[in-house]
Amino acid sequence: MQAEAGIDNEGLVVGRALHEASNILMAFLADPDEDDLVRLWLDDDGKHRYVKQGAARAAQDRFETDLNEAMEKAGLPPLGSTINLKEELYDRMSRTAHNRRSSCVSSLWREGRQMAYGSAPSALRWASAVEWTSSMTVEVVNSVGDALRSFYQGDFFVEKMAPLVQSIDAIRKTCPLDEDSIHQIAAGR
Repeated sequence: MQAEAGIDNEGLVVGRALHEASNILMAFLADPDEDDLVRLWLDDDGKHRYVKQGAARAAQDRFETDLNEAMEKAGLPPLGSTINLKEELYDRMSRTAHNRRSSCVSSLWREGRQMAYGSAPSALRWASAVEWTSSMTVEVVNSVGDALRSFYQGDFFVEKMAPLVQSIDAIRKTCPLDEDSIHQIAAGR
């Protein structure tokens, strides 16, 4: 709903929490050897004993490798790796969550001589919000979809979740919302 309303920076804080939860869910799903991460999360023991995102991302990378192999065995194209996208998204979300200068500067709408707070006054910012939200949606569909697979059994992920991910990817490819693509379309290229 925040992306639909054109809310960018504030939505990143919510997105970061969702991203971190999704990464921790991967630790539950990825491998029985992830017991240490799961135990650390369940214990919730003190301010310095929690699942660090590097460890959670590594668990998710192992999960993606296994998922891609399962999809290939089922005759579907693999989804590939999201490591570069995850690192880029996490950096951007962390900048906002930690109130770094760059997140404040990115909220400046120079032409309008105001700071973007709430709904973004710039179509480029709005497009950016929709772009990263679609990436987050794919991440959540992958992790939650695989978690639901344990309940629904069989080809649940392949039949229900993979087509949704493929649809989102197809839309993102045919309607790119990154700044360069928008400028090229506006220039008629």
